Amino acid sequence: MTSKLVRLDARDEYGVDGDVIAVMRSSLGDAEREDMIEDSAFRLVELLSRLEFAQAETRLSEVARLARSIAEQCQRIGLKHMAAVAQDLTLCAQRADAAATHAVAARLIRIGEDALFTLTRYID
Repeated sequence: MTSKLVRLDARDEYGVDGDVIAVMRSSLGDAEREDMIEDSAFRLVELLSRLEFAQAETRLSEVARLARSIAEQCQRIGLKHMAAVAQDLTLCAQRADAAATHAVAARLIRIGEDALFTLTRYID
């Protein structure tokens, strides 16, 4: 039996990509940019909550689907690091690696808390 080792980068950068925010500001204006960030932040909270429940019940296909949705939301608002971790989680869940899925999901939730707090600087 052979197994493949998947290397995941462990970084501690949770910030928002300023370039994405600048593009949003120039294309949407300040009010719509704030609304978009706020809506995305609420959506991320909902997705992370659902992810926690799916992961706790080891529903890996649901975890993969939710992680993809999280990655998409994060990319829209410049949370590149969180998006990358969500993509890593998608891979772990698709490979049915319950241990890795548990570890990466826990990391995503920790990063999500910090990233969402960081987003508050761009609202209001």
